[in-house]
Amino acid sequence: PSEKNIIASLNANRNILFGAKLHIHSSSSSTTSNDDNDDDEYITEYLAACGSILDIAREDAAINGQQVQALCTLNGLCSWVKECLDRDGKGSDTLTRLMHGERQPNTLTSKKENKAPHGGKRSNLKIQDSSAAFMPKKKPERLQVLEAIRAIATGEPRPGHSVVGAGTYKDGMKGWVACAREYSQLATNPNSVSLDASLVGRKGLEEMALYQSRGGEVTKIEHLAHTQPEYLREAGGAMARLFF
Repeated sequence: PSEKNIIASLNANRNILFGAKLHIHSSSSSTTSNDDNDDDEYITEYLAACGSILDIAREDAAINGQQVQALCTLNGLCSWVKECLDRDGKGSDTLTRLMHGERQPNTLTSKKENKAPHGGKRSNLKIQDSSAAFMPKKKPERLQVLEAIRAIATGEPRPGHSVVGAGTYKDGMKGWVACAREYSQLATNPNSVSLDASLVGRKGLEEMALYQSRGGEVTKIEHLAHTQPEYLREAGGAMARLFF
């Protein structure tokens, strides 16, 4: 079919699903100036259209008995990290510990499991708070990781560096992955009982909420999984792998 007639799409490579996208939505042609309403309409239509495709794609992906997986974008991750940095780490246990070197009460639940509110087969691997697993004990090492995270989030090179390059991503890898794990936990509103805009906990995580609504569980954060410049600015290249 002509691309202009495609409402929504989802890519698949064997048992791995990715790239759920809504191509046509009513808010794009609306004259309403309320951005919040437009966002809600878009998200509701996204979940409905892509959800139908996802149901079919999951069946096809499992036809050979393989574990169905999804590779999911983390749009907005850089913005969220910058917000937390501006608040002295508040909102992120990882950033708080890197900045202050001590355990602070987390706004997220430690060892929180992603809940799929509408059922589905569960994988045995569950995402948990992992900031303590990699946390350097020495202040200079913590600050090195923190500077790298800040550079990845803002696109501004670290002091003494001219670019945000491979060394920055290497030094910040474990910290960035831990931040991405925390961010992924914001995708689904635990109080929502319906598949509409209220399900999505944060704008930018619609794809994550979509997969979780069908029982997807985040099992791993893939560092530099997608290195197009636009996505590096959006999420530092990180993507989440989910099992269904």
